[in-house]
Amino acid sequence: MDPYARRHEAQRSFISVGSTHPPVKERVAILRALSGAGFRDYQGAFMKVTKGSTLIPERMLRDKSPVSFRQASAPEAEPTTKQKRRDIGDLIMAAGGFTFLTCACGLKMKVPPTLGKTNVPCPRCGQMLLLPSVTAGITHDGPEPAQKETAEEAPLFYERQSNGWESFACACGHPIQLSPLFRSQVIACRNCGRMIEVRYPGAIR
Repeated sequence: MDPYARRHEAQRSFISVGSTHPPVKERVAILRALSGAGFRDYQGAFMKVTKGSTLIPERMLRDKSPVSFRQASAPEAEPTTKQKRRDIGDLIMAAGGFTFLTCACGLKMKVPPTLGKTNVPCPRCGQMLLLPSVTAGITHDGPEPAQKETAEEAPLFYERQSNGWESFACACGHPIQLSPLFRSQVIACRNCGRMIEVRYPGAIR
């Protein structure tokens, strides 16, 4: 919307003197007049709407190759009420220290911290599931071959397996949860304070 639509035309002209952008209504008209996504397309739409002169430098208009519009992205599906309730439940369980485990058969388990076991059998296929843990990194020192550092000094990393809730154990044994929205490449253990690198499938390192 144009905030100056109801003001006097002279006042609008005075205010537009220091403006770095054309009015919103004019910008929308230019976008709607576009026939392509290239600089030449925008220049043509700008001159058609504003009756103005050249806006884009000539060197940027030399490329006459057509630039087509990008196809519109498919809208994301609205989560159902059932999915919303499940997400809220997962968030509460994560805050309560539950461990999220995914079996090879596809079953997703949420293990309470009061269970007191290091491994849990999958109720679907019977496979024993262990809480994944961090891996100590390898460092290089001069011409010597790569050597593992001591457990307290070695950099730690965890390979993410999915885009859902995941849990793994720090080197100190403290469980760490990663939510579906977690996108950072590092996380700190709340128990010992050590920084853990989080790696993603297909990421270039």
